[in-house]
Amino acid sequence: MTNRLKIISTIGPKTNNSITIKKLINSGTSVFRLNGSHADLTWHQNTIKKIRSVSNSIPILFDIPGSKTRLEELKNPIEIKKNEKIILTIDKKNNKGKLYLDNNKIINKFKKGKIIFFDDGKLSFRVTKIEKKNVQITAINNGYLKSRKGIHIPGLSHNQKTISKKDKVFLNFAKKNKIDFIGLSFIETQNQIKKIKKYLNSDNPKIISKIENKEGLRNLKEILPYSDGILIDRGDLSVETGLENLSINQKRIISTSRLFLKPVIVATEIMDNMVENSFLTKAEISDISNFVLDGSSAAMLSAETAIGSNPTYSVSMMRKIINKIEKNYNNKIEKINFPKSDHIATASAISNICENIKISKIIAVTRSGFAARTLSSMNIKQPIIAVSDNFQNSKTFNLYKGVRGYHFKNKFKKINLLHIPKILRELYFKRLIKNGEQILLTAVAYPNTKNRMNMIETHHVSDLIKTFKWK
Repeated sequence: MTNRLKIISTIGPKTNNSITIKKLINSGTSVFRLNGSHADLTWHQNTIKKIRSVSNSIPILFDIPGSKTRLEELKNPIEIKKNEKIILTIDKKNNKGKLYLDNNKIINKFKKGKIIFFDDGKLSFRVTKIEKKNVQITAINNGYLKSRKGIHIPGLSHNQKTISKKDKVFLNFAKKNKIDFIGLSFIETQNQIKKIKKYLNSDNPKIISKIENKEGLRNLKEILPYSDGILIDRGDLSVETGLENLSINQKRIISTSRLFLKPVIVATEIMDNMVENSFLTKAEISDISNFVLDGSSAAMLSAETAIGSNPTYSVSMMRKIINKIEKNYNNKIEKINFPKSDHIATASAISNICENIKISKIIAVTRSGFAARTLSSMNIKQPIIAVSDNFQNSKTFNLYKGVRGYHFKNKFKKINLLHIPKILRELYFKRLIKNGEQILLTAVAYPNTKNRMNMIETHHVSDLIKTFKWK
């Protein structure tokens, strides 16, 4: 009925059509991602229309470029040979024979003799000469430099004091098009998120903070309360913190995010071999298995579905591996010692009930999704249908592990519980709950405070059918 660990598929040239979008959903995609660093806003606008023409309930994550510096558009990949000298420039007019970078302030960040990287560390260069608008770099290894790949300067701070004009354009676009999630690059402090939320002046889009360097990792507990989710960008993070520390850092980010009841997405080169081939490496299969067992909420495919040789097969293979691990090792997923609180006590009680009696599904009546996030973080094996009277909120629930969002069109009551039988009736006639099942219902009764669950009920659906005379 619902996928547990969610798959996020990036839409690109290979998948930017309604037929393939539908196939990606059928293969196991729960969220679509658009990468604002590629193509223009017209392309993204048209893609949003295509996604929503196929499914208006599937959420969209829009990754905005932020402070990350990228290479210009290239007609074809450039072959790079060891010891080859290349000129980088910020001079857009006089760039013949040079490679243009899209950040005119980046020159000041280069230091002679230092190592810099392109494409998440696949290509490394030594800085050999710095001029007013140009930088000469020398290749340390062989490879191919591709269009719009990011440049990484280790130790570079990305904590901008103000929101750039370029970012405002992307934020306005996201808000206008009712995007569900915004991915923010190189988040290092809570202040960066606060500025974005103040500018948006809305509960939506939700903010996904990308952890990509030492500062973001160091301030993770400060960042989490203000984020709606975390994304582990393993490319930049591995370059910044060292490849040997990547697995340790990944586990730490996942467990800390769960502690704060926030969904955490694992990204970068999960199925990189599938970009050009039709098979996975054994190491990639082990990688997927490990982040499932660590308790992550979602996995994001980038090039695999944007430009890959077989996008839908990539998704279906990932879903197959995830399902196998979850089916056989769900009880081995890392346990979290949550701090004591009212909502954790309620969620723990629900978890205990689900372990001791035969519950088919959990129905969480939740306007904001707090109950859904809490139960998702507890790693309860039963599917969770999270019902909200806010359509855009209900879509965002589909990022949470084991959760399916559902929009109930009538507003919830605060002074009575008359909306709950109506919700159950609708779920029955939509065949989301069925005769023969036993369900658990949780909600907040008579709410005047946020972030609570204070009601638990179990029901045999057959009893509901007789009581309310559903036919």
